[in-house]
Amino acid sequence: MSEQEIKGTLFADQDARRAATVNIVDRLHQGLFYYQTEHEPEIEDDDKKVELGDFLWDVASTLMAICGLRVIGVESSTGKYLATFEPAESVKKFLVEKDFGQEDDYYYEDYLENPESDAGFGWYDDELMDEKVEEIPTV
Repeated sequence: MSEQEIKGTLFADQDARRAATVNIVDRLHQGLFYYQTEHEPEIEDDDKKVELGDFLWDVASTLMAICGLRVIGVESSTGKYLATFEPAESVKKFLVEKDFGQEDDYYYEDYLENPESDAGFGWYDDELMDEKVEEIPTV
């Protein structure tokens, strides 16, 4: 693989960066909402659906923050977002320090092993791991 230069521009202001971040959080939010309503189809009350949507927006925002995903700009030729990732070292520590998590709550890392680096992604393995980029990009 050879190197490829990506020509991008940082967002002009915080409003543009916020709009791009909202766009990504909304995708997470909509996916969470779908899965929740699929597993809880008896939710008939529209007010409950709105309340659930608000809660899942908070969850989606938290997930993005835990991943340390920061949208920083746009690739000039494709319009794709440029982002940096700096995942939290510990989800438990993040939730206790920055959210409402308590030390004695149940956390994945207290009970289960982290996945192996070659773990699959179920139905979305091809979507997440396909060869859309044939060369290693550099910025």
